Amino acid sequence: MSAAFDQAEDRDPGHEHDGVVLVDGAEPQIAQIQAEALVLGVQVQIVRDLIHVLEHLWKRMRHGPSDLSGVGLGAMAVARPHEVIRRAAHAAVD
Repeated sequence: MSAAFDQAEDRDPGHEHDGVVLVDGAEPQIAQIQAEALVLGVQVQIVRDLIHVLEHLWKRMRHGPSDLSGVGLGAMAVARPHEVIRRAAHAAVD
């Protein structure tokens, strides 16, 4: 992680721009990024990868209503991410 921040420092030594970090949504990874940014005194915008966010959502929802369990996440998340969100939201309300 520090190597990525070192590279960003080389590109913007005056910290004129916020950094943008794409993550898969793992909380320890996000905490590490935030800690490193705090130590260095830089601002970062953390963007969670939609496919990984959907995967985490899907894993949580798989243990819920049975109508969510038979659909392959990979194909649906890529082809129809809105369907994964719709089904998960519907299941959360039930």
